[in-house]
Amino acid sequence: MKIAFPLLNEKELALDFSKSKYVGIYDDTISRLDIVSICDDNIERDLSILFKTLLQHDLKFVISPFCSFMSLRILKENNLEACQAVGSSIQENIHLLKNNKLEPFMSTDVNGSTNCAIEYSSCL
Repeated sequence: MKIAFPLLNEKELALDFSKSKYVGIYDDTISRLDIVSICDDNIERDLSILFKTLLQHDLKFVISPFCSFMSLRILKENNLEACQAVGSSIQENIHLLKNNKLEPFMSTDVNGSTNCAIEYSSCL
């Protein structure tokens, strides 16, 4: 099983993938965390690179403190389950996921899903 995390650096979870500089890819079969750089300080962040990176690694889960509505939609469309991180420890969140203690993000839980559908069709 492979799990992705948004990271600010090699040890610290980012608030969400749109704020991350790296993606941590944890491979449960070999108990290893690989760090993949997804942005350069001199280049504007391109979220398409992030999603391409996630899809190239045969992931099953994504663990993040927050998730936008559009990100959740893209993850779900690509059969990735997004779970809400508890705290900032990567190892603790892996342990919680293995023990079915992390809650999946639902469209009603995420940022941007409250009342925007009234004004913006993209939020439907």
